[in-house]
Amino acid sequence: FPSHDNAANNHLVTTDYGTIRPQTSIRYGNTGYAWAMAPTNATWRTSSYPLDFKIATTAVSANSLVTIKAWMRRTNTALPFRLKIKGGQIAGVTNDITSSMTAVADTWEQVSLNFTPTETGVVEILAECWGGSTHTGYIDDITIIQA
Repeated sequence: FPSHDNAANNHLVTTDYGTIRPQTSIRYGNTGYAWAMAPTNATWRTSSYPLDFKIATTAVSANSLVTIKAWMRRTNTALPFRLKIKGGQIAGVTNDITSSMTAVADTWEQVSLNFTPTETGVVEILAECWGGSTHTGYIDDITIIQA
């Protein structure tokens, strides 16, 4: 990523009604950084138009279970926060597959999502959130396993 405002390591993604940035003050693990996702307009950033961020692109094999795990946290339970695989990007995944946080505010929760593609290919994994204009979701330590 290029640096925002020509400041070293200031990687900021701004989009309509949301910001996404790496940060080190709230982490699950103790290396690197966690991504902070913050919708800035509750009227526009809803479940039908969530703030989304591609957290990984991964190659998968046909007919083998894929498990995605990520540690997620949110500042308020009014911020729905989830992992998502969009349906239609690979055979065997016709519809969207999602897995949402259920933990209370300011608590790390490991969220898991599973799918079994019927062809070998590449899929994108998203984090999504919406609701409120002052809440933030954090995602850290992503694991991808194929059995």
